[in-house]
Amino acid sequence: LKRRSSASKRRFTSHDSFGDGQVFDEIIAAFWPALRTFLEDFLLLGIVEPALKRLVGSQVQFERCFLGNNPPKILGAKSHGRSTGESEDDTIEIAMATDLQTQDLDVVLSVAPGVRV
Repeated sequence: LKRRSSASKRRFTSHDSFGDGQVFDEIIAAFWPALRTFLEDFLLLGIVEPALKRLVGSQVQFERCFLGNNPPKILGAKSHGRSTGESEDDTIEIAMATDLQTQDLDVVLSVAPGVRV
């Protein structure tokens, strides 16, 4: 990445593609039980549900939240460098296109008594 002055705006730059994502598929498959629990408990129940309650109403809640036993497949991945001009703030982000196809996905969102999505 080119160095930029700290006063300049942040920008994203694309770098080489990671190909078809096979390496990421293997990594995610190995970590899926822990990653699934993190996504269900921390992201959906801990962040998404409270945000929906604030936006839609206090009765919104996930009745069931299970993302399935099969890990998502990575369709492709690309890295993006993000530079602020100061080395401690420089990061590399990885963007992935994913596909979650599982027979045991079980997510039920209750928006009001008796109304489920």
